[in-house]
Amino acid sequence: MADDNCSGGDPTTSEMFKEFANDTGSLLTLITLTLMSFTTMFLYLESSMYINQKIASSRRRVRLLCILGIYPVLSGTSLIALYVPAAHLLCSFTGSIFFSVAMFQFLMLVFDFYGGKMYVIEVLKDQKLPLASPPLTCCCPCLPKMDVNE
Repeated sequence: MADDNCSGGDPTTSEMFKEFANDTGSLLTLITLTLMSFTTMFLYLESSMYINQKIASSRRRVRLLCILGIYPVLSGTSLIALYVPAAHLLCSFTGSIFFSVAMFQFLMLVFDFYGGKMYVIEVLKDQKLPLASPPLTCCCPCLPKMDVNE
């Protein structure tokens, strides 16, 4: 009798490749995704060389490289999760943490372009920021507008 229980866990890499050996479409998809991931990493290396040559400020250079690293890091972690299915939770966690760090670096880069956090607050002090903004809270027009302060 066949075991219809789905709680067996993730397939191992060897089990996955045994299945892919019988299906050329899946194997071609895997090869295509691998090439696309390596292309993303190559483009990151190329743009990082350009940034290292053109951006004089080391602080801005590091922040830009961190922001540009979002795509190759997420592509690399997805590729690892594709080849090692049991590692998909760790890869997803790693990608999410890097994305959070990169978004913080983006915020710091914006502050750097303005000339500092206090200058941003000074420029935006008379503005009210709406909390009802897309994509999630645009359906809640009753949300208040907040003053910009420290």
